[in-house]
Amino acid sequence: MAGGATERRATLRWHVRGGAHAASSRMTRRSGWHRDARLAFPRLRWLRHVGVVVAATLAVHVWWLLWMGRSLTCPCGVVSLWQSGADPSQNSQQIADAYSSLHVAFGMGLYLVFSWLRPRWPVIDRALLALISSTIWEMIENTPWVVLVLNNAANAAPDYRGDSVLNSLADTAFALLGFTIALGLPVRWVVVIALALETIATLLIHDGFVLIVWRLLDGMRG
Repeated sequence: MAGGATERRATLRWHVRGGAHAASSRMTRRSGWHRDARLAFPRLRWLRHVGVVVAATLAVHVWWLLWMGRSLTCPCGVVSLWQSGADPSQNSQQIADAYSSLHVAFGMGLYLVFSWLRPRWPVIDRALLALISSTIWEMIENTPWVVLVLNNAANAAPDYRGDSVLNSLADTAFALLGFTIALGLPVRWVVVIALALETIATLLIHDGFVLIVWRLLDGMRG
């Protein structure tokens, strides 16, 4: 009788311990799920905020160009990946052209500037700054005043009428491409490549950011 009672008490203790262990395991799994959820939800909110900034920036970009009277695509009726011909009516109207390399260099320059000014910022935040900066450049570049000044300069760009919306958005994409390329390169190589792209554009198409600034100054003096 005593042995049976002892055995029953041992069995009861085993069940109690087993139940407590199972309950503890369930609570641990549940707390782990809650912890993972708390970590995941801020990421989702952060991604949502990034998406809102990107969408808002692109929306303002498109709205501004349309308000400035720019066409969605080339008024010539042709849409191509590359402006290979010398037709002046297609200048800055297609997806890519000789100026695209300059926007790549511009994006690399933005990477250097923002990495110097805000070295502790996450890369995605600096990329958003690059997106906004490129958008602001495109908005200013396509104002009627700037188009007029560039065309009135003594060394004016040939038949520049402003960008199409397609070309302007592509220019911003090329700037972000340059920013991305610069991520994996030493600073000295970023500088060398950016200067090389500027020099090649200056020699081949007689244009570049330096010449654009010179045209603006010359046009304002005139």
